[in-house]
Amino acid sequence: MSYTCEKVNTVSSEVAESFWTAGRPYCITEGTLPKYTGSDTANYNNFINMLTTDEAADWLYVCSLNNYPVVIIPADDNGDIIVAKGFVVRPDATNSRTFLFAENGFWHPFVNLCKEEGYTGIQAEVINGKSLYRYLKFSCVNGLMPSSFTDEPHDALNSYLPMLAENHPEFRRVTWTFT
Repeated sequence: MSYTCEKVNTVSSEVAESFWTAGRPYCITEGTLPKYTGSDTANYNNFINMLTTDEAADWLYVCSLNNYPVVIIPADDNGDIIVAKGFVVRPDATNSRTFLFAENGFWHPFVNLCKEEGYTGIQAEVINGKSLYRYLKFSCVNGLMPSSFTDEPHDALNSYLPMLAENHPEFRRVTWTFT
């Protein structure tokens, strides 16, 4: 198995559609995008637009396993830090994401590409304790991602907590500094 990573402005509508139909992707701060049901196409259209136009992010990083795209990371530039706007994960035919751990996952080619572009780290917002947060932290702590991991409360997003469901976990701003 071999992972590659490339930086693009857009992906084809066929690739975006294949991510949508393959399972429930992680998107933005976590959670999953609700699937298309009935005549409500708003979520589907937002998802397709996020990946096929350059309006949602400065660019997309597409990580592939044996030429099969498995992760798309919409991102913006913030000086020497990449700000990830989401981690869109395409599960395999069994709806599993275990391939992320194979061969140290997609992190090494992604981080290597970012380093080649002159970046020193990545920053993103996640929900404390949820699966995406745990996976990203685990990846750093256990050497799957060649980076150190720090996080802090995301005060701007946390100001909305009183309006959300009771006992909603806080939002965290996580930063990976490349090693």
